[in-house]
Amino acid sequence: MRPFRHARSSPVLPPNGHRAVAEPALGYEVVDFNQQPVNLYVTELTYCEPHWHEAAELIIVLSGSFEVLLPNRSLRLKRGGAVFVQGDDLHTVHPREDRSVLLGVQFSPALHLVCGAGREPSRVFEELRPQEPAHRDLLAAVTDLARHVFHHEPVFGDYSLLKRVFALLEAVQVVSDSSAATDDTVKSSGSGDRQIEIAKRAIAYANDHYLEDIKLLDVAEAMGVSYHHLSHTFKAVSGFSFREYLTLLRVNKARELLRDETLNITRISSGSGFSEHKHLDAAFKKHFATTPTQYRKKYMNQLLVCREAASDGVNRLLPPPEVELYLQGFSQ
Repeated sequence: MRPFRHARSSPVLPPNGHRAVAEPALGYEVVDFNQQPVNLYVTELTYCEPHWHEAAELIIVLSGSFEVLLPNRSLRLKRGGAVFVQGDDLHTVHPREDRSVLLGVQFSPALHLVCGAGREPSRVFEELRPQEPAHRDLLAAVTDLARHVFHHEPVFGDYSLLKRVFALLEAVQVVSDSSAATDDTVKSSGSGDRQIEIAKRAIAYANDHYLEDIKLLDVAEAMGVSYHHLSHTFKAVSGFSFREYLTLLRVNKARELLRDETLNITRISSGSGFSEHKHLDAAFKKHFATTPTQYRKKYMNQLLVCREAASDGVNRLLPPPEVELYLQGFSQ
């Protein structure tokens, strides 16, 4: 699984036992869901891989627009649009305008009984309208939770936090029930479920073997499916060709390594799965309009200004004062 903000039970050190100088805490933040009931973030999104989570995630568009790929559905969400993605649902989020910002709330798997994981489909709300009571309550619950998280460490022992988390989940359910008559549910057929599982297995294979010179044919043979079926299924479900996904995966690995100033570019290239330095350069220029060296310089300069830099060089996490402006807009 490769979530947008990398969640795992405990931090994992590299083989040498030492952390990088600049920890990957922005854009791919390590979230310990054994301790934290939620991970709330607001980001000006540039890039996001196809991914899934063990538990549900709520995504609300604050500005701009995004294309969201869900099981058997692709949709365009503008400001005020939202989607409640159920656990294990593969999804991808693509910004479609400059300065597109979203708010996300990832819920801990420990809350699966109240998140309804595995029981209900993901649900889309094309527009949350403050003038409607149920929608207004949902936006108020998000606002209340966000403001609390900005001032308190989100841990399970915080009763006031859990009260806000449950209030948000209840508000999502009320809005879902009130719009049940409309076609905003992401339905999945048996064949669709099989396609999703095939795509997930291919993603998992890429995550495990990205350092190797793998091709789609290798993945198809390892999975016991035909090349053409896997190629069509992967593109239909994830929005990327397998080669595009593999390149993005490697580029993102390189981004993490570039934050360690002790690693040279040649070592980073090989350590992220690129056979040559020029291939890493080409991928960076294509996807991020910069070079690896320029990316590193920009990131390190940001750290000199502020250790808690507001950008990982690609996706920018918004600071609380800027987020507050969007939260105030919920009630207008």
